[in-house]
Amino acid sequence: MCDSRTVYLLTHSQQIRDLFESVPALSEDLVLCEKEELGKLRQALEFKESAVVVMDLRPQAQQCQRIPCLELLSEFSESDWRFVGITDGIHSRSLAEPVFRLVDGFLDYTRDCCTPENLHKSLVKHLEGDSPVSRNRNGVRIGGENVFIETFTPTMVPVLKQLEKIARHNVTLMLIGETGSGKTTLANLMHRLSSRCDGVFHTVACGALPKELIESELFGHTRGAFTGADRSRIGRFEAANGGTLLLDEIDLLGPPEQAKLLRVIETGEFETVGSTNTQTTSARLIVASNVPLEDLVEQEKFRPDLYYRLNVLQFRLPPLRERKPDIIPLALRMIENLCQEYEISIDYIHQEFLDSLEGYGWPGNLRELKNQLRRAVLFSDNRELRIDHLTSQVRTGQVPPDDPDTNTQTRTDKMHVEQPSEAAVPADTDTNETLAVRIAQNEREILIQTLKANQNSRTDTAKALGISRVGLYKKLKKHQLMEEKTA
Repeated sequence: MCDSRTVYLLTHSQQIRDLFESVPALSEDLVLCEKEELGKLRQALEFKESAVVVMDLRPQAQQCQRIPCLELLSEFSESDWRFVGITDGIHSRSLAEPVFRLVDGFLDYTRDCCTPENLHKSLVKHLEGDSPVSRNRNGVRIGGENVFIETFTPTMVPVLKQLEKIARHNVTLMLIGETGSGKTTLANLMHRLSSRCDGVFHTVACGALPKELIESELFGHTRGAFTGADRSRIGRFEAANGGTLLLDEIDLLGPPEQAKLLRVIETGEFETVGSTNTQTTSARLIVASNVPLEDLVEQEKFRPDLYYRLNVLQFRLPPLRERKPDIIPLALRMIENLCQEYEISIDYIHQEFLDSLEGYGWPGNLRELKNQLRRAVLFSDNRELRIDHLTSQVRTGQVPPDDPDTNTQTRTDKMHVEQPSEAAVPADTDTNETLAVRIAQNEREILIQTLKANQNSRTDTAKALGISRVGLYKKLKKHQLMEEKTA
């Protein structure tokens, strides 16, 4: 083997045994293990400093061989041994989550185990840690069986552990992270882990509301309080009483709304628009921002007293490009959910597909990743996911330039629609046009098509493009589409 480590093979398949024995580099270091020999394997695991265990994880093999692979993986997950699983694909959807978390790599039965040469090449790649499916087993998961957040990124591990510890306490949380980095998902999980889990969880997207409606959205209004208020309506603070309220994009609140928010945070008291009756709320508050609020305080765009009142516990969610170890686990889970949603079966994922996912910068973070995987699943054929099922942007690793109109810390996921390739440019296109002109033309077309796809709903269009409604309005105005109907 590449480093002369003993290889223990756990399978009852004579075909796989013969194949491993036919690899010259394995001949002297290979040990075939039956179920009855697991005691010897455990002894070896306890005393050997370095070795490899290859286990047959195919569903049909698990049914007949009765080898407790999961038990072994869990028992020795902290050891220095390498664990490699043989599956029906690089990642079979039948694999349980604990297997993926504990196994260091996978061999595809139909492709890696077809010849001795392929087997040796693939096995060495996994053992050297170059495979995109090699995992750091020292991850952490918080949440329940169905709703949870998991990470294998070292910088994220202490963040999740701290969040799990304080989730049950009634304290204000501040989440800072780029758009699409998972702030809403994390806030929802904090609610589920708290003593308020039986109450409601409400979200207010501050950046998606016109300034004149934010106060009504937060505190409610009485009938006749303003033009168009034909009936009374309770606000989100009242509706979330006893539960949790997430104020997303709080950095976009104006000075009047910031002042009223400060009061309700300090005293729990507020008045609905059009009423002088004071009400109280016990809603737990979680605030989220795409940019650090301390920067806005320095720029005098955010009240210092409100910032210090909110900044009880602040957590920064790193962008997906800083969470490389999490990309493949997240992608696999999303693929499984998307397959269930669209009733599509995926049995094999090509390695080039996984390489592209890990190599791309993901300016749109989790939202962009899910959109790309949704597209790939819908365009899949032969029950496979190949690299050509991804957009050219992801295949080539090209990240779009920064956009000042999107309210993110650095880069944004403003476009999830693949831009036309060179072949799609009409023959009569003026090749002397500046890049800015051609980008503007593509952007305008994307806006028109996305509006069409969302029945001219600007809220849905902004969500589809991964930008705030404020950013969308600016772009519509820029391209003179404010009044244009795209039906």
